[in-house]
Amino acid sequence: GLFVNARLEALPFAAGAAGTLSLRFVLEHIENPERLWEECARVLLPGGRLVLITTNRISPLVALAGCVPHRLRERLISRVFKVRPGDIFPTWHRWNTPRTLANPPRGFSLERIEYVEALDWTRRFVFLALLLLAFVTRPRLLRPIRSNVVAVYCRCQQAEGQ
Repeated sequence: GLFVNARLEALPFAAGAAGTLSLRFVLEHIENPERLWEECARVLLPGGRLVLITTNRISPLVALAGCVPHRLRERLISRVFKVRPGDIFPTWHRWNTPRTLANPPRGFSLERIEYVEALDWTRRFVFLALLLLAFVTRPRLLRPIRSNVVAVYCRCQQAEGQ
């Protein structure tokens, strides 16, 4: 598949150029998610799919991380997940709750939403902690507090206003 590095608010593709877009741990870093949704609607074919995985703002782990100053969070994340500090971006969490994700913007319909734990293998203790959290949140009532959300949206056949 094609891999492109570009500003999400101005993708270098023609209107209707994509049948599927995938955003993996991107949405939480977008300051103006409404503009992102507009650009995804522009690039997707009618009936195309937008698949995203993002952090869940109401998860206790994500909420706790949000209380840590960015510089300290950057140092911790770079050590725990073995990434360079410059590869850790500020988070906004403007569209990262079960409620906002379950109510897609104009031009999209929600096909599926799942709450998951991304079991990270970079460190054994991280994997075990996330596995424990996944086990504890197995009951349906507790799933919405899992750390991540996977959502699949369909671009409506005829976007409103077109």
